[in-house]
Amino acid sequence: MSVSKSERILNLFFVLINSKRPIPRHEIRQKVNGYEECESETAFERMFERDKDELRNTGIKIDAVPIDPLFDDELGYQVDSKTFLTKTVEWTPSERAILSLASTTWHRTEFENLAKSATLKTGGSINLKSSDENKEIYSGELLKFRSIMKSLNTKSVMDFKYVSFDDNEPKSRQVIPKKLYRQGDNWYFDAYELISTTWKTYQTSRIVGEIIIKPASAIELNLLKKDNNQTLPRTVRVEINQNASLISHITGGTAIGERTIDFKFFDEKSFAKYLLRFSSIIVSIDNDAIREYYKKYLKDFVKVLSHD
Repeated sequence: MSVSKSERILNLFFVLINSKRPIPRHEIRQKVNGYEECESETAFERMFERDKDELRNTGIKIDAVPIDPLFDDELGYQVDSKTFLTKTVEWTPSERAILSLASTTWHRTEFENLAKSATLKTGGSINLKSSDENKEIYSGELLKFRSIMKSLNTKSVMDFKYVSFDDNEPKSRQVIPKKLYRQGDNWYFDAYELISTTWKTYQTSRIVGEIIIKPASAIELNLLKKDNNQTLPRTVRVEINQNASLISHITGGTAIGERTIDFKFFDEKSFAKYLLRFSSIIVSIDNDAIREYYKKYLKDFVKVLSHD
């Protein structure tokens, strides 16, 4: 049976990455499933060169080094293993809380052992009562995420105190959450606010104190259902002065070009404030309302600095 191009390239990669020494061409032809189909040495050389280029285009570094240090007449090939060494991952209290929550949420499922293993390997605790030290680090975050997840699953009302960018002190909020997600280094949830009857985005770290869960009334659920069919997050495109693909994970957006990032948002005013933290890289914003709010907030910020 003929070996496909993608399978042949994967075979080449696995042979190179699993070798502790440079492999000469003739060994590669023998070991890589797919090269035996070449009718001649010339055909193999052409195919091998194309496959190497394909791997290099994906960011895999292939080194060509002499087989014998004293003679450079025969080259061997090997993959630079440093390309695949992961950096040390730093976990925030919020992220450890999510893992610990997963280990309890997925109890008695095929994911249970995986979640518990991940929790332990990242310095978390399966049983919060057994470790006072870990409890002090993230028990508050864990309780917060448990409340959000419970409200998401039951479509209940969350009652809590929240400090927005405009507030000097916590204010009461009553919301029904729809989605919990991460943007950049922070966790957020989209929710329907019952007082203003609008969709808003909340940052979990700005919640102050306990979250109280209450059953939603039939009127509130009907209101949510009606508005949910009409309100969807909108998209804004932002041009930056950096490589978008390298920093989009920091901004929480999606890179769609070399210098452009797409963001999802509900409220122009709130999102303009969110963009302030990236003011050093923003070149333009393709939404008039967001752009005007952003310019206003930026001017206010500059005034505060000038008075200092």
